[in-house]
Amino acid sequence: MRKASRLLLLSLLIVCSGFGIHSWLEGSEPKSDPAIPQLRIGLIKSLFAGNATSLSAAQPVGEMLGAQIGVRLEFVVCEDHVDMAKKLQKGEVQLGVIHGIEYAWAKMAAPDLQPLGLALNQNIKLKAVLLVRNDDSAGSVADLCGCELLQPKKSYLHNGLFLNKLLLDAGKTPVGYFKQGKICHSTDTMLDNLVDGVGRSALLDSAAWAVYQDRKPGRANKLRVLAESCDFPTAAILYKPGMMDANQEKSVRQGFLSIHEKPMGQQMLLFWRLQRFVPVTEEYNQLCKDILKDYPQPMQVLECTAK
Repeated sequence: MRKASRLLLLSLLIVCSGFGIHSWLEGSEPKSDPAIPQLRIGLIKSLFAGNATSLSAAQPVGEMLGAQIGVRLEFVVCEDHVDMAKKLQKGEVQLGVIHGIEYAWAKMAAPDLQPLGLALNQNIKLKAVLLVRNDDSAGSVADLCGCELLQPKKSYLHNGLFLNKLLLDAGKTPVGYFKQGKICHSTDTMLDNLVDGVGRSALLDSAAWAVYQDRKPGRANKLRVLAESCDFPTAAILYKPGMMDANQEKSVRQGFLSIHEKPMGQQMLLFWRLQRFVPVTEEYNQLCKDILKDYPQPMQVLECTAK
C-alpha cells in the first residue's frame, strides 16, 4: 500500500473514532444509529506523488469500514492548496489533509483556516538533506551536474522543493541536471548503495538519515551532508472553524489526538511512520510564517533527472 493509501486509511480510522464510535477500534460490534453522519475529507493532490490509482483503490475500503461503523465517508481530491481552501470555506469538505508548506500558502489567501492537529514523526520540523560520500570532491550541488542521483521510492514534497530551489539558487536548470539514478524501495538500501559506490549523491528526509546513522553508524560515517534545507512544517489536518458544530469539532479533534492510545491506531501510525498527532503550537505557526521567506509562493517540483 502506498503512502497516500495509508494516509486515507489512517484518516478514516481517526475520523471514525472522532465521531465517538470507539467500539469498532476495540474490536466489538458497532451500535446502529438512525442518523448516519457524513464527513467529506479533502486530500491535496500532491499527497499522491503521481499515483493516480490510490484514491480509487482506497475508496471501497472507506465505504466498507464506514458501513461497519455507521459513518458515511467520502474522500475528495483537491487539485492544490487553493482548491482545498475553497472547498473548506464553502463546506464542500469538512477536513483537509495537506502538507505544511501548502498550508502556509493557503493561509495567505484564506487566513480563517486552522490546523486541527499536526502529524508528528520525530519532530514537527521537517528537513531534506543531499548526501555524498566522504571521499567525494564535490563542494556544492554545482559540482554534481550529470551525476547519478539516488532517491527513495517514497519521497516527500519538501525533498523535491528543496532540491529544485538549491539548483535554481545555484543558477542551474533542474530539468535533466542529474542522471537518472536507481529508485530504491527503502532509504537503507539507497544509502547502502551510495556507500558501495552506486550513484554519487542521494536525496532524502533528515529523519530517515538520522535513523540510518543510528542503525548503521559505521556505514553512515562514510557519508556526509553536502546541503541541508531549512525547516519545513509538518503535515496538518485543516478545518474552518464554525463549519462543524462544536461537539463534532471537539470529538474529531480528540479522535486525532488520542488515536495513538488505541491498539489498532498504534498499528496504523506505525504503518504510516508516525508517532502520533499533536495539538497545534505557536512554534508551528511560526514555522509556517518562516517557510514563506524561502518559499513565498508555490514552486513546481520539476523533474531533476534526465530520462
